[in-house]
Amino acid sequence: MTGNETVLEDDTIADALSNIYNDTKNQFVIIFDEWDYPIREFSEDCQERIDYIEFLRRLFKNSDAKEYIRLAYLTGIMPVVRTKGQSAVNNFVEYTMTNSMDLTQDIGFTEGESQSLCEKFDVDFDQMKEWYNGYY
Repeated sequence: MTGNETVLEDDTIADALSNIYNDTKNQFVIIFDEWDYPIREFSEDCQERIDYIEFLRRLFKNSDAKEYIRLAYLTGIMPVVRTKGQSAVNNFVEYTMTNSMDLTQDIGFTEGESQSLCEKFDVDFDQMKEWYNGYY
């Protein structure tokens, strides 16, 4: 590459992110809402599902990913996805609402916050707790 040709037209997204990082030393935050949808909803032999899993593998499991990705925030269910005898997406630290580790203060709602929201939107707090299996 020469000059300002950091990203070429035929670069994969992983190549583009790596090239931009190499030029700028700025890392990326990647956010996928409901990232698991294609894996859960498409059949195993569906080409879109296969392509999506390959996209995830190229984006997150290549050798440069740890350099250019500062944070990947993915919402959804953590499905076990195996292709070619190994897990396709397994290099994450999983933080959940019930096991949020050091992020507890930053995700979810406290009971007090939940009570306040219920009052604000005229929702019965005890009923809300029941809907969310006891709410913790």
